[in-house]
Amino acid sequence: MRKLIVLLTLIALPLFADSVADVRSAEIAFAKAFADRDPAKFFAFVADDATFLSARGTLNGKAEVVKRWSEFFKSKEAPFSWRPERVVVANGGKLGLSTGPVFDSDGIQIGIYSSIWEKQVDGSWKIKFDGPGAPAPAEEGFLTTPDGVKLHYKKSGQGQPTVIVPLELLLWDSFSKLPGTIISYDLRSRGRSSHTDAISIQNDVKDLETVRKFFNVDRFIPVGYSYLGMMVALYAREHPERVEKMIQLAPLAMTPAERKFANDTGGAPQQLIDKRAALSMDAQPREYCEVDAKIFAYYLVGDPLRADRIPIRCDLENEWPTNVQKTFKALMSGPSISLSKDDVKTITAPVLVIHGTKDRNAAYEGGVNRWEWGRGAPTATRRTDGYGAGQASGQAC
Repeated sequence: MRKLIVLLTLIALPLFADSVADVRSAEIAFAKAFADRDPAKFFAFVADDATFLSARGTLNGKAEVVKRWSEFFKSKEAPFSWRPERVVVANGGKLGLSTGPVFDSDGIQIGIYSSIWEKQVDGSWKIKFDGPGAPAPAEEGFLTTPDGVKLHYKKSGQGQPTVIVPLELLLWDSFSKLPGTIISYDLRSRGRSSHTDAISIQNDVKDLETVRKFFNVDRFIPVGYSYLGMMVALYAREHPERVEKMIQLAPLAMTPAERKFANDTGGAPQQLIDKRAALSMDAQPREYCEVDAKIFAYYLVGDPLRADRIPIRCDLENEWPTNVQKTFKALMSGPSISLSKDDVKTITAPVLVIHGTKDRNAAYEGGVNRWEWGRGAPTATRRTDGYGAGQASGQAC
């Protein structure tokens, strides 16, 4: 019996090896037909009941695939290319999975494709499912500000628009999925960036300009969450020629008089509050952070059932309350910053404000009123819901 199993295994291995080679060859021929601008040969590889998925929708059936992908054949040169790196087969060598890198016309990797092939009765292979694939691995590293602070950054995608998002540690996952070029970075003394005592909203404005210069960006869309809504507005006032559009998520009010903060905990469970009281913020920083962050999540949302949507980043020492409270104290103790009606008028870029009406962290009225009375509807768009800051933006400051 053992000899029979070994014999069957030895027979099966070459068969599967042949299937792997066949799927790889089919994928290479499929990619070559695209590169050669040969739509007839290209679409011959697509099964009649194929499903192609992308980040923006689903194509059901070959007819829809042909209609959509024919657009990619209008240019003389292929807009992108791909090649198989990993190929595996299953179902007795009748089903194959092929994945590998996707490159733009300049040969820069922009993503990873994923295709499932099915062996036909005549022995040929056709694509059954394609996509949605995955974005290319993000570029990340550190850049240095003129005063020596190292800011951690991530960058993904390509082309327009270019979006720069401060507060990488909390906002990267949400924005990195968008089309275009996405750049996000940790503020000084936040996330993975280096610690410094030089904390101020003015330095945050300077850091945003440093990031723009580092990536050689001409015009971009800055995104500001919470007090960073004020920061990107200050940047737009100082560098109007650099701002294509601007997005504010649950922004801090633009004058001190309008900045109101709730004193409640948003319905956090009493056992969490008691657990935090039993811990020392300084002596047990990581443990304290884990509990405090869960309580703060309730403060940030209008519906307590959504508190678990707020990310917790206690793996980063800069985010421990014993450290981050010092950072915010430095921000609040700096010169009082306001934007007047005349200041707002100098910001000519279109502005999108997204704010929850039940926001405890940054009062809704203070966050949106300045745009309404300062500029009016033509250049400022408001989106609201019934939730708090963390839910309106999907993240937390």
